[in-house]
Amino acid sequence: MSENEATGSPAQEHPRQIEVDLAAVFDALPAMAAYWSLDMRNLLANRRYVEYFGLTPSEMLGRHAREIFGEELFELNRPYFEAAATGEAQVFEREFLDPEGRSRLTQASFVPHHVDGELKGVIVLVADITPRAEAERALASSEEELRTSRKQLQEAERIAEIGSWEWDIERDRTSWSPGMFDIYGLSPAEFDPSLGGAERRVYPPDRALVADALQRALRERSGFSLEYRAVRADGRVRTLRNRAEVVVDDEGRPVRVVGVARDVTESTLAREALADVSADLERRAEQLRRQAAGAGGSDQAAPPVTLTDRQREIVGLIADGLTNDAIAERLVLAPATVKWHVKQLLAKTGAANRAEVVAKLHAPEA
Repeated sequence: MSENEATGSPAQEHPRQIEVDLAAVFDALPAMAAYWSLDMRNLLANRRYVEYFGLTPSEMLGRHAREIFGEELFELNRPYFEAAATGEAQVFEREFLDPEGRSRLTQASFVPHHVDGELKGVIVLVADITPRAEAERALASSEEELRTSRKQLQEAERIAEIGSWEWDIERDRTSWSPGMFDIYGLSPAEFDPSLGGAERRVYPPDRALVADALQRALRERSGFSLEYRAVRADGRVRTLRNRAEVVVDDEGRPVRVVGVARDVTESTLAREALADVSADLERRAEQLRRQAAGAGGSDQAAPPVTLTDRQREIVGLIADGLTNDAIAERLVLAPATVKWHVKQLLAKTGAANRAEVVAKLHAPEA
């Protein structure tokens, strides 16, 4: 007797061990798994598969799919069985109730099994993908909520005439919120993201003011708050109030500057108008006091005239001989705004015309 005959040949023991190992692997799969003959009879089923149908492995073995599934489920699965039995793999999703009555979403795979090129059967895998589907739905819901929040923020920025911005110092790239584009009347396609591009949107006389504030904040690793004028894409000049902070890295080096800008043009005009009214009332009150004191003669010196920065600018241009329209073009203002300021200058000085305004305000001191 040969050694193999006496001890049992590895060739005889090995297939049995493989069968045991494969059964263990099949049973450990985190999915319902079964192997079916081409005529739809069960040849093998793992624990999850057996438990779902409430049968024992021996009760499953050899039974037709119609008997195990029931008529309704069998008819649903039959097209996939038949297609796989011709060599075409099938993958599809389906909702079903688990043994505890909970609705679950599954992904089913019907995979043709070939041996030496010959089709022998169909392997069926049914995986529970409910957690993945719920995660995808949650992600989609979060994305929808994010889109809604962004729309709400954009609408809030538009109503409040507010925009936010950020400058990445190392990359020299600025990014704007939709509100900033609204303030400047720009589209993203017209936007130059460099710091230089943003600086060119500042009204030229105010560029040094903005640059100084930014450089000081970078040196001091601090923030700044200032008002300056900005030029919209349509040429109109608006007054912005900007608050910004410098962001530093762990070593204290500035890496970003973030800020919020608000269009305060209307409130600035209102403030200037209020200052004009206040100055005019003060001038009239002084005249009344002088009259009451018997010192209102024509030889009395008139009280000093208080002008806003804008009005001093306009007086200088009138002195240079510019018309109202030319002043409006030079200062990038509406002609009506220049006319309003000229009217205030006439009222403050008691002048009859523009030339007299200049004569009174530029008269040499006695």
